[in-house]
Amino acid sequence: SGAVAPSAPDITSGSPAEDLQQTQGTPDALFYAGRQYVVVTPFDCELVRDGWAAQPINTLSAAAFVAVGLWLWRSERRMAAVLTGAVGLGSVWFHAAPGEAATWAHDLTFYALGLASALEVRRLLTARRPPLIAAVIFLAGVVVWFLSRTGGALCNPDSLIQGHAVWHLAAAAAVGILFRMEEPMPDL
Repeated sequence: SGAVAPSAPDITSGSPAEDLQQTQGTPDALFYAGRQYVVVTPFDCELVRDGWAAQPINTLSAAAFVAVGLWLWRSERRMAAVLTGAVGLGSVWFHAAPGEAATWAHDLTFYALGLASALEVRRLLTARRPPLIAAVIFLAGVVVWFLSRTGGALCNPDSLIQGHAVWHLAAAAAVGILFRMEEPMPDL
C-alpha cells in the first residue's frame, strides 16, 4: 500500500494563506494533531491566520529587533542600530504579510546583520573579550528554534508560545549585548 499525499491546504478567499499562494505558489502544509495548517515557511511553525497579521506571535516578537536597534542608537553604535532595526522591520513585514518583497527584506537585512555581528565577534576576540553571554543567549535561541520549527518536536502551530518567537527575542538580546560589550551594562 502506498502513502497518500496530503491534499492542499484549505484556503479561504482573501485570507493571508490565499495571498501566500498567489505570491509564492502553494504554501507549506503542516499536519498537527490530526489537523492541517498553513505555515509561512518550514522554519517557523506558527500557523497563518486571518486578521491583522498572518503570524501575530512571530510578528510581535520580531519587533524586539526594532527595540534593540533603538537601544543601540542611543549608544552611538549607529550602523549596528540601523541594521538591527532593519532586521526587525523586515521580519515584522515578513511575518505580518508574507510575500516575495517581504522575504527579500527579511533575508537581506538578516544576512547584513549576520555579517556585521561576525565582524564584531572577530573584533572582540582579537581584543581578548569573548562575547560569551551573547553567544550563550543566541545559541539557546537557536536550539529552541530548531526544536520548534515546522514539524519539529516542540512545534505547536496554535500555541501562544512560538519557538521562532523565542528565537527572535534571544537573537535580538544577543545582538544588543554583542554590540554594547564595550560599555558597562545599565542599571535596571
